Amino acid sequence: MASAGKIYLIVYNVVQLFCWATGFTELVRCLLTKEDLWTVVGPGLKVYQTLAILEIVHTVVGLVKSSPAITSFQVFSRLMVLWGALAYSESARQSVGFPMLFGAWTLAEMIRYSFYLAALFKKQPYPLVWLRYSMFIILYPLGVAGELLVMYNTLPKVAAEQPFASLAPGDLNWAYYAYVAIMVLYIPVFPVLYGHMLSQRKKALGPAVQPRKRRD
Repeated sequence: MASAGKIYLIVYNVVQLFCWATGFTELVRCLLTKEDLWTVVGPGLKVYQTLAILEIVHTVVGLVKSSPAITSFQVFSRLMVLWGALAYSESARQSVGFPMLFGAWTLAEMIRYSFYLAALFKKQPYPLVWLRYSMFIILYPLGVAGELLVMYNTLPKVAAEQPFASLAPGDLNWAYYAYVAIMVLYIPVFPVLYGHMLSQRKKALGPAVQPRKRRD
């Protein structure tokens, strides 16, 4: 009989897989019909992306074997983009960065939650394993580029409205500098996380097969 923790993880992953798959179909529909993407996917995205905070809890209590630090960074960086840029700025929502990042997020999450579900049932077909440890090569840079674009398009509104400036000495627009600092932080962090995923790929898929040398 499955443990309560395993049943919970199965339900959680099924829900997230369904939500992100729905988001992907809505993205395709919006691209074809020219509907406003944020109007269609925004309300749901706020819910299921924020729900990912639970994944930090999963690592802390030992339900899953992942790094709490890396998981926390990945979750909170997305929440910053979601709530600090997309939900805040119309310019961010209308930038090309939004469909870029949402496309990358939906594809990556559909693969990730499918992989986790298969692992819970101890069945991981090689094509799914390959997708899990290969698609990030394209999707991660695409998502990061989209995130930076929406953050960049948020800056004019932050500069004009100066949110929370009254809380800082001399009415410093610290929020603006915080946004810039977060964007700059991507420069050293991206290669580290990308390198970590490449090392995970090597462990999961093994070294590339070297062609045999011809004998004379």
